Amino acid sequence: MNNCLHVQKIFSLGLLLFLTTTFQQLHAQDAVTIVKDMVAATKSYQTLSYEMDKSERFGSKYKPGNFRIKCRENPMAVYTYTVGEPSPGAELLWNTGSNDVLVRKANFPAMTLNLSMFNYLISKDSHHPLYHSSFRYFGGIVEHLIKKYEHRADELLDMESGVYHNGEKCYVLKMHTDDFKIINHTVNRKEMMNDFADRMFLSGYKIKDLNGIDYDDYLSPGDVIKITTAYAQSMTIYISAKSKLPVKLEVYDEEGLLEKFEYSNIKINPTFAADEFSRDFEEYNF
Repeated sequence: MNNCLHVQKIFSLGLLLFLTTTFQQLHAQDAVTIVKDMVAATKSYQTLSYEMDKSERFGSKYKPGNFRIKCRENPMAVYTYTVGEPSPGAELLWNTGSNDVLVRKANFPAMTLNLSMFNYLISKDSHHPLYHSSFRYFGGIVEHLIKKYEHRADELLDMESGVYHNGEKCYVLKMHTDDFKIINHTVNRKEMMNDFADRMFLSGYKIKDLNGIDYDDYLSPGDVIKITTAYAQSMTIYISAKSKLPVKLEVYDEEGLLEKFEYSNIKINPTFAADEFSRDFEEYNF
């Protein structure tokens, strides 16, 4: 009798372990599927408009920002209007092929300027250049991480479904890169630092902060710089169950929250006027 109970107990524990492992594997597979759906969604549109609230860490302080943004993918163009912080009423316009950003200062004295993409007046309040406004930028980073760590996704991904954010049903995906660290890297080609960061799927701001260099500084072969082994130590992404696009993104590094973005009023493939990405568009103040 005791032997039967003992065998039954072992069987029950084995079954529980099997079911738990199977559930974890299926859960990880579901998470990978959702991530891949999100990446596909970021590549599926030609035009996009949305509102964005952000908070980015600079040193020990966080800078907020509130913007209305319009993007066209091919050829790429971006227009932003600052609703609140850091400079209410400011407008920025950039088109592919131009090294400059058209900037309309709203504060006194109001004026229109042509500034480099990485001019201090622009970069002091943002971790990212204008061309990162496309959802394809973060979609590419997530895609890279999934490809890099896909063989052990069950260790790095955690997903919660049925969560509501601003009234929208979402999947909440948490990605953990457990080998995240700061390392020395020897540069093997000449290129602008931010181009290097984009090519390596890393944060240009982190490289700037770790090395005391600017986004548009050129790296040369043989230079040794500090970089991180991944874009983030962890990321929390709220993914719309309907559109599969991100509606909230939190990025963490070794110090904690690095940057947070919340997206609302997302419109996929809106129709833009022929001159909507020119300085002469009637709704702009350039």
